[in-house]
Amino acid sequence: MKSYNQMNYTLEVQEDNNGNYFIELPNEMIEELGWKEGDILEWKLKGQGVILSKLNDPTGYEAIEE
Repeated sequence: MKSYNQMNYTLEVQEDNNGNYFIELPNEMIEELGWKEGDILEWKLKGQGVILSKLNDPTGYEAIEE
């Protein structure tokens, strides 16, 4: 059984001047997970939520829409 850090956030998808979409992750989430700017993240859809994890890191963050 996989263990995830679970937090609840609603993040706005933003668009840059080139039409690329992005989200800004809250600092407290980044600090709690030990992530740093430049880390490569992997995301997967799960139901109506998203699982974010640092590439090659077994721990992660699971966002589940309620």
